[in-house]
Amino acid sequence: LQYSNEHTRSRDKLLLPKEIMGHHIHFSEKKNFRYLLIPLLGLFACFLLPLQALEQQKTRQKSRLSSLTLDYAELVSKLVVYLGAGLAIRNSFSEIAKHYNYLVKNCHQESHPLYEELNTLLNQLASNVGEGEAYLNFSKRIALKPYGKLISLIEQNRKNGSKDLSRQLHMEMEEAFSVRKHIAKRLGEEAGTKLLLPLILQLFVIMLMILYPAMQSLH
Repeated sequence: LQYSNEHTRSRDKLLLPKEIMGHHIHFSEKKNFRYLLIPLLGLFACFLLPLQALEQQKTRQKSRLSSLTLDYAELVSKLVVYLGAGLAIRNSFSEIAKHYNYLVKNCHQESHPLYEELNTLLNQLASNVGEGEAYLNFSKRIALKPYGKLISLIEQNRKNGSKDLSRQLHMEMEEAFSVRKHIAKRLGEEAGTKLLLPLILQLFVIMLMILYPAMQSLH
């Protein structure tokens, strides 16, 4: 090896002996497989991205359903007020949507799925879609039981001329506010539970910061 090193010092390659003391030797370069981590990480990221998109979609859907459920009581209460003032159902929906659009435009109120659906309902009515069909489409798009019940009451009144709609809506309003109160309480409890874990982690970190110097001083 020393001889080979001295005579090949000026060359780009080092000639290695094929045998030493009669023993055949084999040289091999140690391979580094770290470069394989890059495509593996890429594949892992490709696997995670659809899951992340699916999770985000579920979160948006859950938020939408929660907003629709909480806004239901408010919608029914407004219908009760407008019907009591002598407006028809169609005009009541129109006034509710106008008030919402005004708040969004001038008071920077955040968007609510319910009122966006109301705007779609009114656009359909303005496009000469039948009133019954427009109400049914409204109920199908939201796909929540309370809204289905509301549209059912409205359709019964529209077809049969029932005079009990105001009373029925008043009863529905009381039930809706009771449900809303229960949901708000549950959401508050869930929020408190979510905040509990970070507080525990912070407490653990603080205790560790206090105890670690004390333990080090004992050694």
